[in-house]
Amino acid sequence: MPISLFLVISSLLNDDKTLHHKRTLGISARAQKVVARAHCIVFGACGNIARLSRRIRRSPAHLHSFLMDMKNMKNPLVSIVLPTWNRSHLLEGALAGILQQTYKNFEIIVADDGSTDDTPQTMARLLKKFNDPRFRFLRSEKHVGGAAIRRMAMQEAKGEYIASQDDDDFWEPAFLEEQVRNLESLPHEYGLSYVAYWRCLSETKKVLMPSKHISPQSGDLYGGPILKNNYFPFQTGVFRREVLETIGYPDDELLALSDWDMWIRIAKKYKIAHIDKPLFTWNYTPKSNTRDPQKIWLVINARKRILEKFREDIVRFGYFGDHMSRLADLLIQAGDLAQARRYLLAGIRNKPLSFILWLKLATTFLGITGYQAAQHYRRTSHFLR
Repeated sequence: MPISLFLVISSLLNDDKTLHHKRTLGISARAQKVVARAHCIVFGACGNIARLSRRIRRSPAHLHSFLMDMKNMKNPLVSIVLPTWNRSHLLEGALAGILQQTYKNFEIIVADDGSTDDTPQTMARLLKKFNDPRFRFLRSEKHVGGAAIRRMAMQEAKGEYIASQDDDDFWEPAFLEEQVRNLESLPHEYGLSYVAYWRCLSETKKVLMPSKHISPQSGDLYGGPILKNNYFPFQTGVFRREVLETIGYPDDELLALSDWDMWIRIAKKYKIAHIDKPLFTWNYTPKSNTRDPQKIWLVINARKRILEKFREDIVRFGYFGDHMSRLADLLIQAGDLAQARRYLLAGIRNKPLSFILWLKLATTFLGITGYQAAQHYRRTSHFLR
């Protein structure tokens, strides 16, 4: 039925003067209410269209805004958190890289973790250069660490989805589009989606992650290898904003491995989806936490805290010995043989038949160099891997 004809009929049916005629026609009270409600909806819609039409005639910008709003109804906003600290020289490339995303409905929150270089001045210049309303900049007056600065940025996020990128890494152009499409197609019991990625071990060597030996890689991950090791970093994931209301923000006390801590908490409450496409490259950084001797203790302390937080489930699902083994490796790397032995003995008490733990304990008596040589031989020769 044409809208104009409907409006005429509904107007007559809503006119008190036609009460007698309505009764004569045998129109029930229920039908009259339905027509009256439809009358209000249609007239309201027509009024909104008329107002929008007048606004568009006055300013074409209103048409662009209207079209963008209509487009974004099916393209939810993604908030991209980009923490940085004393690496102002990387910011322009990082922002330009994100702008190559095929999915365009995003905001970028550059979060400065108390930099002492020219990061604020660089960002002022870049905000002016790009002149993009999707860019935002926030700054902590003091250095608070990766977890805390990400928390600050996430608290400012407006998006339905949240992603995190570093200033020296790279997303493939389809990264956001694939992630959003994946989460939009899944029920809300899936709180997080992550992609496969290339991990650069050196300037010339890279490996595809996560390893195919890790299973399961999607679905209900809690109780699986996610309790053993962190096999996908922050930059591979996109999660629903509502997840933060359930599990909380990054743990400020973790100066390393805060992504792993969040993934475990998400896995405990939600299912996790995986896209088996390498849409992220984790670049080689000589001074990363696992390579810089001065930062190894950050990783050691973070592993200890994660073990403390999830100890009951780590023991229940059989990963306590693995944690002791990995802590021993890190402690050897940090030069603390005595503490490494104590952790290996704790692992042996939990898994007395673990040949690997006994072998590691024995090689600690070869000294740091001997221990590391033995572990390198074991890994490269596939001996007891």
